[in-house]
Amino acid sequence: MAFCCITPLLVAKSLSENNVVASLSMGSKGADWPFSGLIDLVKGFGHGHIEVGMNEYSHDKENKILCTPCYMCLKSTPYTVYSAIDSMIGELNEKYLKHNFRKIRYNITDII
Repeated sequence: MAFCCITPLLVAKSLSENNVVASLSMGSKGADWPFSGLIDLVKGFGHGHIEVGMNEYSHDKENKILCTPCYMCLKSTPYTVYSAIDSMIGELNEKYLKHNFRKIRYNITDII
């Protein structure tokens, strides 16, 4: 499973209600992370937290959960969000889905 932005918080709540402990990511702490208080909420649900940068993702291999903070950082740009999601979905695909979606991508000039 892969989750972006604030959705790891929903996962944390859901998993805690089912007695599953996971390591999730809501980004990092600091001035550029206005929602960093949510990290304590995730920990309050009994989960671990993996600090990652705005263009990174975390991977809880035991529970098969990948998370990226996307726009949880004030300095995030569309490119950093795309880069993090692309990398995360690439690993999700490689480890668990076994499809090669990267071969499906086309350049727009190939289609026209």
